[in-house]
Amino acid sequence: MFMLCGGTFFARQQTKVAESMSAAGGLQPYMESLEKNFKSASSSEQRLAAAEILAPLKEQIGLYAEAAAIYSSAASLAGVQQIRGQKLLLGSVRCALSYGDVSSADFLLSTAFTSAADTHIKATAKLYALWSWIIKAQNKKELEGPVSVLKTYLDAPDMISVKPALFLTLFHITEEKMWAERLQKEFPDSPEAAVCAGNARLLPAPFWFFSKIKND
Repeated sequence: MFMLCGGTFFARQQTKVAESMSAAGGLQPYMESLEKNFKSASSSEQRLAAAEILAPLKEQIGLYAEAAAIYSSAASLAGVQQIRGQKLLLGSVRCALSYGDVSSADFLLSTAFTSAADTHIKATAKLYALWSWIIKAQNKKELEGPVSVLKTYLDAPDMISVKPALFLTLFHITEEKMWAERLQKEFPDSPEAAVCAGNARLLPAPFWFFSKIKND
């Protein structure tokens, strides 16, 4: 979520990836091995397992178009109506936004998550739809709509799982310190709070260049 990875699960996953990468002789050999498994593994589960590591790696090093395609293929392997598959599709949406392919992101958001049952998946899809709206804004006047919705979402019980990202998004596009202060007060241990405190940084996603509106 929100172009960064945080939390115990991701820490464990990254530790395992780092160990596998070291055993393979570095990032490039490791990625080549994953790509080989993704393309030619004998079982769908093996291909899916490789894709679930390969896509985030490509996303983290800025290969957003490639990552989006792998996330999408992996979602098909997992089943696009299954929770596992929908989480992967969200990765494809996020990467599409990261390299400015708003039409692909909007298509997935409008078709793939309408029947989602998982609360966090639905909340994340709504957040990404707002990011898409922000990207398309041409001036500060056109940001008033998404900013208003962001503020409404802060009080919505079904959006609690992405509330730190809502605060950080508001802080980023309005530059009002109150949002960073509320984030740090309500979610002090979140990755988003660490970003506001200067103890962590966003992944180098071009999304933020697309979304930054200059003064008229």
